[in-house]
Amino acid sequence: MFATIHRVGILAAAIFAVGLLFAPMASAQSGSVSVTVEVILAGNDGGGVADQLQPYSGRLRQQFAQFNSFEYVTSERFTLNAGESNQFSVPGGNTITVNFSGTSGNSYRMNVQLPGGGTTINSPAGGIFFVGGPRANGKSVILLFRTQ
Repeated sequence: MFATIHRVGILAAAIFAVGLLFAPMASAQSGSVSVTVEVILAGNDGGGVADQLQPYSGRLRQQFAQFNSFEYVTSERFTLNAGESNQFSVPGGNTITVNFSGTSGNSYRMNVQLPGGGTTINSPAGGIFFVGGPRANGKSVILLFRTQ
């Protein structure tokens, strides 16, 4: 009798442990994210930072110190569920693809595909990050991402 109860207890513990192993994977594959992308052209024509980009002026100048001009082009806004993607065009005729893998805790896992490569980002809720993009019209495309 004791051996049967002991086996049931071990089996229940094993099922619980397996559940714990798969629980993080399930949460990483769920959720949705709202994304705003500011498309920026960066160059060295002395234009400074566009008015729409002033809240990010310090970060732009710090992370992209090789440029002295940051021109606002457009904004893209979209919401993605886990497993979905969105595409948009940037200057130079290039297409950017954003794939949303899901959430893990308070972070969003996204893959940004650019011409010639891509990068995977884990962004906290309310996070801001930059991705350098392709060249266009003698300038460099910079993508400013905000997640909610």
